[in-house]
Amino acid sequence: MTIYFAEIFKKLRLNQELTQEQMADILCISPQAVSRWECGTTTPDISLLPVIADYFDVTIEELLGTGKSQKEEQVRQYVDKFNTAIARGQINDCIEIARSGVKEFPNNYTLLNKLMYALFVSGSDDADIPDWKDNREKYKNEIIELGEKILSGCTDDTIRIEVKSRLGFHYCEIGETEKGRQILETLPSMIFSRELNIRYALKEEELLDHICHQIVLCTDELVWNIWRYMKNTSLPASEQLDLMDKMEQIVRIIYDEEDLKGWYYLLPKFWITGRAPLLLELGDCESALRIIEKSADYLEQYNQLPDLAERTTLLLKYTTYKKLFDTADSRSQARILYEDNLTDHCFDRIRQDERFEKAARRIYEIG
Repeated sequence: MTIYFAEIFKKLRLNQELTQEQMADILCISPQAVSRWECGTTTPDISLLPVIADYFDVTIEELLGTGKSQKEEQVRQYVDKFNTAIARGQINDCIEIARSGVKEFPNNYTLLNKLMYALFVSGSDDADIPDWKDNREKYKNEIIELGEKILSGCTDDTIRIEVKSRLGFHYCEIGETEKGRQILETLPSMIFSRELNIRYALKEEELLDHICHQIVLCTDELVWNIWRYMKNTSLPASEQLDLMDKMEQIVRIIYDEEDLKGWYYLLPKFWITGRAPLLLELGDCESALRIIEKSADYLEQYNQLPDLAERTTLLLKYTTYKKLFDTADSRSQARILYEDNLTDHCFDRIRQDERFEKAARRIYEIG
């Protein structure tokens, strides 16, 4: 009998929250026999296999681990197709790919997690999806059902933490804040995270690579937190502009000029959705025009960057720069900024200006 039986049988028993004694009663055998099966010292009589398989609602092949490698390969193919589609912003394709995978492997938590993620992203208000509101309403219950199914049976800590984070956030998004908070409070504290603690186990070169990556991640998170702070306060426009100055100063302190080009994707987003409207609110049309022109310059340069490049900044030289791609909208960042942001009424006072028209056209043509 396959060596996988002991591992699979124990996992199935634990998923059902059964003790060895309870399992023994169900199968009319001794608890010692169950213990020996799970230790791999003995295996059940062949006549018991259909009974065990029927009880756990699996096939005998699954119980024995027969075809395990083939199943893993099929799941991997679904995941590869999903990742390719998400990188292209084809969120509806992602949903269909994940649904097909779950239909074939209904208890595979990797595929269930992918489906939950795709449904969640399709209803995100910051993913630049035109019908996100409809998607959020359409999929809100299915996201909860998937999350609860995963958490009730999945033993993979990485998937469980990811699903808890997403499910808690989802509850908050649909107005059930108390439920969301209860889930989010079960997440591990940052101080006990892998990112902060893995350094103790790393060798010298691995450690330097890890530290550089942490500098990148912490810089990103600090900048985004300042942005979130700004968006969630009622500060006057002048003070919001001061906060945006601090965001850019942080980026320019960490990144040398050559590596700063990696930020040419996000800086125009901050400028067109934040800085330019604030400048117009203060009546500074000239500065607003300059920042829109600079956004066009940056987006054009970003579009010419290679997909992958080594960083040269002293603090970051052990990291590799990877060009960002839109993951929820098939439109490019430039096209999204043109269609969704530059059409905002706040730009009406400069919309007829030749400089605005020229910069806007450059941004559109990048996409």
